[in-house]
Amino acid sequence: LSKQSDQSRFDPGLFAAGALSGVFASALMTPVDVLKTRIATGTCPVDMSNCAVHVIKESGFKALYAGVGSRMVCSGLFSAIGFGVFEGSKKWLGVSSDKAANINRIQQKEKSDGTFQIYTPRQRRLDHACSDGLRKGDRL
Repeated sequence: LSKQSDQSRFDPGLFAAGALSGVFASALMTPVDVLKTRIATGTCPVDMSNCAVHVIKESGFKALYAGVGSRMVCSGLFSAIGFGVFEGSKKWLGVSSDKAANINRIQQKEKSDGTFQIYTPRQRRLDHACSDGLRKGDRL
């Protein structure tokens, strides 16, 4: 019972992590987006470095960050929702982000030539079904 309630518990930290990553990424990429937009509209030279020099000379360094506030808000909200829902769904479905937990689900089986065959849970079910007389192509 406690495991189920722990899995379904809302975790605002997941949404905060998504928001923070979205805000940081948009703040970092705004100058590149401004330059790309200016090149696409034809208001700048065609290459990035000359366009950056042109924008800084014409409008100053702040012009590289035109629209950064609204972009950070939008990216933060979208990233918060996306990351929060994705991680919450993984938690609700019982899928772990922990590599050790996922590695424990995979087993190794030594072959006769000394190499190892890695078996996932689906492959183990297939092997078990084949030993019961089902063919490899049969659905489980």
